[in-house]
Amino acid sequence: MEFLANTTNIHKNQYINANTSSIDKNNRSEVFSIEEEKIAHRKENSDASLISNQVQAALIGLQEQQSENEQSQEVTLSTTKGAVKVNLDEYFSPPKNQGRINLDEIPLILPNAENLKALSEHAEERFNELLEKYNIPHAPEEITYNSEGKLILPNDYPYSNELKQALKENEGIDRELRTLHALTSHFAEMQKSIPFHEEFSKATTRAEEEAIVVKYSHLFDDNRSYSSIALSFKDDQLNLLADRKAIKLA
Repeated sequence: MEFLANTTNIHKNQYINANTSSIDKNNRSEVFSIEEEKIAHRKENSDASLISNQVQAALIGLQEQQSENEQSQEVTLSTTKGAVKVNLDEYFSPPKNQGRINLDEIPLILPNAENLKALSEHAEERFNELLEKYNIPHAPEEITYNSEGKLILPNDYPYSNELKQALKENEGIDRELRTLHALTSHFAEMQKSIPFHEEFSKATTRAEEEAIVVKYSHLFDDNRSYSSIALSFKDDQLNLLADRKAIKLA
């Protein structure tokens, strides 16, 4: 009986040990599975965090680039409101408010050499972009406007219709070219009066002043002739012409 009891106890212990071992294996398997899930979860979080950081860095870089681009479009111009930083793309874009515009609130660009140079460089870039956008092979030799503000292109320019349509659909560059043409006209006439002002300032007698006024009387004639202004496009470069001669801005 004692032998049977001992044998029974041995089998019982073996059974318990065997089941305990099985349970331990199952527990270890479950523990390993849980740990693997935790590791995988941490990896996913790490990957997501890495992607999030990369996206955030890319967005920050994009914002900085956009900010730099916006700043690069700003130029300091002499205006009726003094020296003002102007974003030329925004300045010439169509007004959002279609109501009446109060010109007293707008810094109007003055016709001096520095302003014309800045406008020429910007208009040249935007005009070349326009040609590329509309697949127009080349610019006209020159652009001018008549007294009524109508665009005049050379008779032999083969892409007149395409360019007129492109300018119609892009009011910003159209407005900038018109403004540049008008300011160039004012600048050219102002240049003509410089010799008069220089000589008149040096006059010491009334007789000398009267003689100088007579010499430059054509400047004060209501029927005086004005220079013919053109925006010349040659080799993708924009130049300002007055009576077929390039205006010096430097």
